[in-house]
Amino acid sequence: MFLGYIARRDPDDTSLCAKMRDAFLWHGHYCITFDILGSDVYHFLELNEFVPFPMDQVRHMAYQLCHAVNFLHQQGIIHTDLKTDNILFVDSSYTKEYHPEKKMNIRSVNRTDIRLIDLGCAEDDELPQSYTISNRCYRAPEVVLKNNWSHPVDVWSIGCILYELHTGNLLFNTDDDDLEHLAIMERILGEFPVAGEHKYFPNGKLNFDWTQRPLEVHCHQPLRTSIKSEIDDDLIDLMEKMLAYEPAKRITLKEALTHPFFDKLPASQRLTV
Repeated sequence: MFLGYIARRDPDDTSLCAKMRDAFLWHGHYCITFDILGSDVYHFLELNEFVPFPMDQVRHMAYQLCHAVNFLHQQGIIHTDLKTDNILFVDSSYTKEYHPEKKMNIRSVNRTDIRLIDLGCAEDDELPQSYTISNRCYRAPEVVLKNNWSHPVDVWSIGCILYELHTGNLLFNTDDDDLEHLAIMERILGEFPVAGEHKYFPNGKLNFDWTQRPLEVHCHQPLRTSIKSEIDDDLIDLMEKMLAYEPAKRITLKEALTHPFFDKLPASQRLTV
């Protein structure tokens, strides 16, 4: 639905969204052609046994992702399915380096240029909304709670992706259980600012008993303490702004692109916003 529109609105290929080059029917099948790209980011992490990317690579990929999704938002499009599987390297060729902790050679990608793919679940921001959007681990709280949602759902997903790029781990690793998902959010980000009655929040508190899951409670630590390695404070600040519970208080991607985290980005990697 959106591929042809994006191709027309991005004639110079500056959006960093994978661009439809042609479309045709072949023996009753509708075919679409794109540029040949490299591995998706998740698969690259998986092959590396989830050793995270270096900070300079996280910074470049995060900047490009914010740029691509900001372009979609400017066109009135909400991606709704942002995850590391849907971010592809332009070229995923790599060199190998020895990792002393893993005691193995790991892949170091040579180029961190990326393209955003898969608009199959994208939504027009003026059309009626579904609540079956986003992969569970990247799903914003307003979707879980079945409240009204819009562009900020993508911002939340990017916050989750930044954590994954930096640590190699999922931030909200949970099965298909809304109540548990909300409980993990509280463990990591603090209590919800609940207003009004909701079935999950009787008396204004989340109705979830961690004493019934004594082993799992230790798996989910507050955001700042769950990152054990040294980290740029600006990255933590950007993630916290992207993971604000209230959509209206969440940073926009236009604002994110000027966040101090990106001040260290080389001029050669900067894009026109």
